[in-house]
Amino acid sequence: MKKLILGFIFTLTACSSYQKQNITPSDFIGQNQSFLFEYYGTPDQVYRISPSKHVCVYQKTNLSPIQNPYTNEFLYQGWQEPQYGLPEVPSTYECTYYFTIENAIVTNYSFNGDDC
Repeated sequence: MKKLILGFIFTLTACSSYQKQNITPSDFIGQNQSFLFEYYGTPDQVYRISPSKHVCVYQKTNLSPIQNPYTNEFLYQGWQEPQYGLPEVPSTYECTYYFTIENAIVTNYSFNGDDC
């Protein structure tokens, strides 16, 4: 019986972590803010728009990108001349998410960065 209960708990844990990996920012629209806080944690910043409306800001920085935003870029040969220099390749990748919450419900989101 203990093995059955332990297996059931393990299955639920595996399912919840699998679902957590597949959540996109648009999945939060229409959800209660508690769902957002469970997933992302405490916001890095909160901007109050009105007593019932605020924007939660989440910033993340990665040393290696989740997706490479520069795969379709190419260098112009003139940039390789010493007097012009090469464009800097970022050593960190950033993304900032903005979630608008009105009456405890996520109503909108936006993002900015090179690793979103």
